[in-house]
Amino acid sequence: MANQHPNLSLVGNPRRARAGPDRHIARCATAARSPGIFDPRSFRPRRPQSWSARSRNTRQDYSSNASLLSRRSPTQHRPAELSTALIDRFPFRFDWRFRVAATPLGITPNHAFVEVDHAARVPTFSARFGLWQLSTPIANVVGASRTGPYSLIKTIGPPHVSLADQGLTFATNNEAGVCIRFAEPVAAIEPLGLLRHPSLTVTVGEIDRLVTALDHGRRAASQ
Repeated sequence: MANQHPNLSLVGNPRRARAGPDRHIARCATAARSPGIFDPRSFRPRRPQSWSARSRNTRQDYSSNASLLSRRSPTQHRPAELSTALIDRFPFRFDWRFRVAATPLGITPNHAFVEVDHAARVPTFSARFGLWQLSTPIANVVGASRTGPYSLIKTIGPPHVSLADQGLTFATNNEAGVCIRFAEPVAAIEPLGLLRHPSLTVTVGEIDRLVTALDHGRRAASQ
């Protein structure tokens, strides 16, 4: 065994191994001191990568990733921003008294909102109020204005229908809201569509922004 591998004599003397000309044999000597079976012939030294080469590879990876990002379309970068620009959502503002009365009916902040959808083939205005929904093309909207305050008894709880003109109210507070008027009355609260409403009042939190969005949608639909 000593004749076949003369350098194995360095195993018993690691200091001589470190000073020898073959550094991989020194590593074999160090590894041979650990428990287990070790074959020096299967050892292949691995050349460590310099810091300059590592930094160069890092810069190359960064530049390649930056080029890939630059080729992406804007929709891949900001899908959330585009979706909010195309579909405007307006949550209702809840008074605590209205919330207590409306929660058993399924009217909660997650199920009470107004949407203006500019991305649809036909731009649409829609309102959800618990189990009740109303939807109509924006072209059917003829006006929107700020209204309020309202009577607590006539607005709290489920949707209310005016006996005077069949106007519909989705209310979560009695302070202020938006009255949206339609050219053609719209069905909402009964499934057969026999009862139609010429207007809808919604008590959203961002009143002025909803009025602006509807005015902009009406002008775009009329062009």
